[in-house]
Amino acid sequence: MPRCKICNTKFEPAYFLQKHCDTDDCKVKWAMQVVSQQKQKIAKEKKDAWTKEKLELKEKLKTLSEWSNDLQKEVNSIVRLIDNNHNCISSHRSLGKSFDAGHLYGRQSNPHIRYHLFNIFAQSVHDNQWKSGNPLDFIEGIEIVFGTETKDYCLSLKGLPDLKLSINEIKEKIPIARGIIKELKLQNRKFTTEERLTLRKKYNQLLGIYEK
Repeated sequence: MPRCKICNTKFEPAYFLQKHCDTDDCKVKWAMQVVSQQKQKIAKEKKDAWTKEKLELKEKLKTLSEWSNDLQKEVNSIVRLIDNNHNCISSHRSLGKSFDAGHLYGRQSNPHIRYHLFNIFAQSVHDNQWKSGNPLDFIEGIEIVFGTETKDYCLSLKGLPDLKLSINEIKEKIPIARGIIKELKLQNRKFTTEERLTLRKKYNQLLGIYEK
């Protein structure tokens, strides 16, 4: 025999899935409980709908600059995962758990290559933020780690044509970048020097922002 959900006494149910006994007090309390649960459900649905509406409105009001920064965050995450467990590109010191995705050519002065994976490498917070990116050692670090050919290629990126992505184009790139991040997280390992270059080429092509 089931127990009443209100008074916890055993009772003989009159219908399938009856939750309470037949005393008037339990009937009333159960009805009040059901009404309360329904009100909570309706309130939650309204809150969820309002939260969704606010998010949609917020997205509609986002500027091109805000969307660009959203994509940049995803691209930076890709770089951090590719270069994870390697040393800072400019100081060659251990990066530890917290580090930046440093740009060889700053994204403010060179926005056309701000997403190019060969313009971004794992860099210490100190070098990136307190030494203005430490550009001379950055260039030297690329050559030491990846070779002269890669260094020359990275330096040539400044000559790429202007990049003009619309909001819709940026919005299309963000889920692609997130898919790449998911793929890298599933591998969960330290990549070799050669793999770091190969992955940059692969994911640049997948993102489809740059032809070169």
